[in-house]
Amino acid sequence: MTEFLDSEDAGDPSRMVSRREVPLSNDNIRAFMRRWCPMNQVTVAFRKTDVGEAGGCLDWRCEEDYFFWARLMLASKVLANLPEDLVLVRVGVGMYTRRGGMRYFANERRFQRRMLEKGLMKRIRYAANVAESLVAEVLMPTSVRGWA
Repeated sequence: MTEFLDSEDAGDPSRMVSRREVPLSNDNIRAFMRRWCPMNQVTVAFRKTDVGEAGGCLDWRCEEDYFFWARLMLASKVLANLPEDLVLVRVGVGMYTRRGGMRYFANERRFQRRMLEKGLMKRIRYAANVAESLVAEVLMPTSVRGWA
């Protein structure tokens, strides 16, 4: 997934500000999931039967997709990513504003706790994730969050 600045020339590929690279293989996705969401949610395909076997799509404020990938892993489903960019995404300050604040952090911490309880990470990884989230989502100004 490639991201562009939110401006009048945001559709210009030369204005790319970042490229989110995710792991390709199931084993690497499992390891990556302990720290970050391993999938680019805007471009996914899956079997409908796998969704049902993983408990369906559940509401988990701000983390529905990440929670879904975790439940697919727990249901022993194989995940994979493609190396090509399939979508160009425009981003702006609004996206970084929505991804911050105490409410967002509380949901992130609750999700990380669930991952710990399900055995998807160890306690030290949980503590590091929560500390990083606190800094990025609560203590860091929005303008810096967008840059970071």
